[in-house]
Amino acid sequence: MLADGLFNAGHVIGPRAEFPDGATPDHLPAEFTISLTAAGEAPVSLEGRHPDGNVLLPIAWLANFLSERGLGLQAGQAVITGSYAGALELPLGRQLDIGFGALGALPIRFLFLNRSP
Repeated sequence: MLADGLFNAGHVIGPRAEFPDGATPDHLPAEFTISLTAAGEAPVSLEGRHPDGNVLLPIAWLANFLSERGLGLQAGQAVITGSYAGALELPLGRQLDIGFGALGALPIRFLFLNRSP
């Protein structure tokens, strides 16, 4: 579910991020550096910034919107609240390491699946 109405070609849900002792979702950064590293290429850094300035605002909006219609969110349901970097064009079939500031990094490889009948 996309809380901000964006479209995408897909998304990745990585491992659960653990908060440092005493931290809560309210401590999620509004800005951090995103790094993209592909094998054999120089790393690319982007200044990531959440479009609402607070990652929790779109979730609160969505919960209220659904509640007004007699609907709700389910435990464990993934909700995408917006991109810190906008739409990125990433290479297919190559190993990438995507860093999210102090939150951690995610190694990934995007593949094109031909689903012709």
